[in-house]
Amino acid sequence: MKTTATLAAVLICTGTLGQATCPQAGALATGIKVTLSDGSAETFKSIGPGRVENYTDAGKPDGNYNILAQGIYLRATSQLSDGIVDSSSRITYNFPLADDQMPLPVPGGRWDVEVAVLEGGSIDSEIHAISFGQNARYTIGACGYDMIPVVIRIGPEDDWIEETLYYLPTLEIALYSKYDAIDEPEEVYVYTGIEAMSP
Repeated sequence: MKTTATLAAVLICTGTLGQATCPQAGALATGIKVTLSDGSAETFKSIGPGRVENYTDAGKPDGNYNILAQGIYLRATSQLSDGIVDSSSRITYNFPLADDQMPLPVPGGRWDVEVAVLEGGSIDSEIHAISFGQNARYTIGACGYDMIPVVIRIGPEDDWIEETLYYLPTLEIALYSKYDAIDEPEEVYVYTGIEAMSP
């Protein structure tokens, strides 16, 4: 899964089994696992004020290890090699605010921010134009959550990428929903399951 910048209010679950297994507010402290339609999985866990660690392809030796501010904004990403974080592959995204000071999505809101990108000893700068959509309902398996779409557009008009995240206020995480870029095919990610992880 591509990541760049690197994504809940009242929880509603359907059925007795769903009510027993759907993650609820506070689950991020011990971890949340989501599965996708292609059989891959991701995990999210709080590691400090406003800071979340995210593993893609969880349980497999290769994938990505990401640090997310507010469970949404990508602060750093590294590749995994045989389950170990490859520090030489790290890309760091420096925002002008501390993790817990970065804005939470507000329906209809917008945040344009300049981000310094450190990769392989070089530093670049890019503008993230971030817009927040309207409240909606999002269902994963038997679990339903309030959701705010987050669209992050990066780059000029002739060379842009656009990422769509689904932010779940109750769980305080954003799920990576879609990647689009000029002259590239669109990639859509479908989530089929969600569960709270054991302490």
